[in-house]
Amino acid sequence: FVMSRVAGQILFALVQFTLFWKIGKAKGEDMDQANQLNIGSLLYMLNILPSFGASGYMPSIVLERAVFYREVDDGSYPLFSYITYKLIEEGVLAIPVTLVAQMSLYLGCALQGSFAIFWICNYMVLTCGIALAYVCASVAPNMDAANTLLPVYNVIQLLFSGMLIRRADMPSGWEWYSHTLFVRYGWQAQMINYFDKEEPKVFRTKEGDMEGIIEFYGASGTITSNLLAIFGLLWFWIIVAYIVMKNIRHQSR
Repeated sequence: FVMSRVAGQILFALVQFTLFWKIGKAKGEDMDQANQLNIGSLLYMLNILPSFGASGYMPSIVLERAVFYREVDDGSYPLFSYITYKLIEEGVLAIPVTLVAQMSLYLGCALQGSFAIFWICNYMVLTCGIALAYVCASVAPNMDAANTLLPVYNVIQLLFSGMLIRRADMPSGWEWYSHTLFVRYGWQAQMINYFDKEEPKVFRTKEGDMEGIIEFYGASGTITSNLLAIFGLLWFWIIVAYIVMKNIRHQSR
């Protein structure tokens, strides 16, 4: 139970801080275009990986399904108490694990900005990923289907969060969808925390003006507004998980 939740976090941190070793040591005018792009890529991966890693939280929902149905039907506890307990169980364990993993990244990569905000963004995105994993595990009839649903949704997040294609370059029919993705808000908060909108303007716009990476990627809002957006989406996925668990059953008690 513990190792399946610790191993991924530690392995991702080890690979990333050795790959991006001291990438953040450049400051001020030394933050050229390549450096800003590398930092933006690192911060993006720090937000997408927790959502992919949430697949490790699905088996507990699928494997406990028969017991869960029986105990809820017998009135042992209300459904919302079960979801709350599962989130607290996973959330408490995730605190020391993410603190160690993110501290190693923060120091190893010589990142700037507040470590507290850096960690809170990662933790909140992970918690959103767990709630999303509960939805996928509840909708799917078995683990094979659940392990298909979650990666598909996460790949969609990967495509639409604004890194692979900038939101300004998305077709108008798709740009709206980026506003529904918690990974996007975590990335924006960490970008603002790191660069503080004071990075050198090294990107040329179509009009010939210069802009920094925050404007280049369209990282909007403030740290607070982005964290509030993640919190709102967390509650959205919790409510969806509740509705799905209440109305979809894959076996009788």
